[in-house]
Amino acid sequence: MERAFELALEGADVQLISSLLQLFLHLMIMYSQQEPSQLSMDIIKVLDYILENITSELSLDHLASLANLSCSQFKQKFKKQLGIAPRHFINQQKIEYAKTLLLEGKSVTDTAMLLNFTTSSYFSTVFKKYTLYTPSEYLKMYRKEEP
Repeated sequence: MERAFELALEGADVQLISSLLQLFLHLMIMYSQQEPSQLSMDIIKVLDYILENITSELSLDHLASLANLSCSQFKQKFKKQLGIAPRHFINQQKIEYAKTLLLEGKSVTDTAMLLNFTTSSYFSTVFKKYTLYTPSEYLKMYRKEEP
């Protein structure tokens, strides 16, 4: 939360700030539903890296090395502490950012390439998995709801 406010004061990207706030809310919900375990510094470091590099290729091997863990140890530790697998978390964050980009007028292909998806069709598949809509359906639905 503190990092989000720091970034806001620095005039950082609104999407990065909203991702940090979303992470904060996700953690609050998770903690309210179960006995929380404290996030370790290595996982916090990885979370910061993911959010600051959301448009980059984020390999689990690289993230594990940032945490000084094997890939298998990293995946287990990440899921235990956040309640979500690292790839799932990364995809959630990418799709949240994609929504903003699409609403700002970026094409589906440009959004897919910016977020490092291999193809726009794969991006659309992942987008639908997380939102239940294709990017085009999402835009139509959003425009219909606007006053």
